[in-house]
Order: sequence, then C-alpha cells, then structure tokens
Amino acid sequence: MTAQIHDIVVWRNHDHMLVGVEGTGLFDPFDHGLYTQATTTANWRGWVARYAISEDRLILVDLHDVGLSAEHLDTPPSLQGVSPQLSDRGSYTYAGLNWPIAFSGRLLLARGFIRSLYRHMGFHPAWKFEESWEVDLDRGRVMNARELTEEMRKLRHQIQAGEAADPDSDARPGWIERTFKLDFRRSKGG
Repeated sequence: MTAQIHDIVVWRNHDHMLVGVEGTGLFDPFDHGLYTQATTTANWRGWVARYAISEDRLILVDLHDVGLSAEHLDTPPSLQGVSPQLSDRGSYTYAGLNWPIAFSGRLLLARGFIRSLYRHMGFHPAWKFEESWEVDLDRGRVMNARELTEEMRKLRHQIQAGEAADPDSDARPGWIERTFKLDFRRSKGG
C-alpha cells in the first residue's frame, strides 16, 4: 500500500492537508453521480479535492486527479456547469468550481509534514505535522478555529518516547483500514 494524497484546504493563506473529518456535507462525488476509480496507488479514492476557506466560508475550488469509471469515459459528466479536462495521465480535472460546501462539523487541518515520520500507508495524522488547526463549521460557515500545534507536538513526543500508543501501530488489529480513513480522533492520536 501507499501513503495517500490528502485533500487540500487553503486556510489563512496557506495550503493545509485535510487530515481529519467529523461531520457531514463534504463533497462526495457519488452524491453527484460521479463514479470514480483509483488513478494511482496514492489515490485509491480516485479524486483529490482542493477547498478554500474564504471570508469564513468553505468552498470547493477544484477537483483533480479524478479517475472516472468506465461508464463515464465516453461522456464525462459536468459538475456545477464545469466540464472536466483530460490530463496527460488520463485522469480529469474540474477547475474553477468555486462551489459553496454546506459542511457541518469539524475539520482537522495540518501543514509542515515531518518527513522523518513518513509511513508508507494511508493518510498521515495531525501529530505528524508541524502545525495543526481544528476548524468548526456550521453549514459551511466557520464558527470557531483552535490551534492544536502545541497539543500535537506534545503527543508526537509522547508517541516517540513510548509514553503514548501510536494509533497507527501495525501491532494493533485493523491498522491498515484505520490509516485509510480521515477519522478525526485517530488523526489527533485518540
């Protein structure tokens, strides 16, 4: 298996990886009749989203590395009036969607991945990044944001020192499946 490509959320003028989700309403291609398939071993979902939080609102900016299933290859569907563009690699991009997303819940965002903590499996959790944020949203509007950088730094040191269990330890049953989910608690080390 391979480490997966994270969705991006542009937050406070920086790209952050989306490392944890708790809630409902994020973009799901299946909800819009878009059936995807893996494009690479690093993109098992078959799509990567780029979101932005602009004026305290969550928007879906674009989708890229979209692998369309066989029934869509002859007539790729449009989204929000945007037709997909075929890339050199055979995947598609939906650019310029700028689609308001009515997500309600919490997003865990992180940036500054610490390369020495790389694991060749699934999505990387928040404690493996230098900076982390928890963002609470209600129907796509930011209600609260809390920096978790210091909390994740402490957890990282505890895990490295053996004082806290690594939630993705391969000694724990089901570890592969866990790493392929953007579970909010797992990403925070719970």
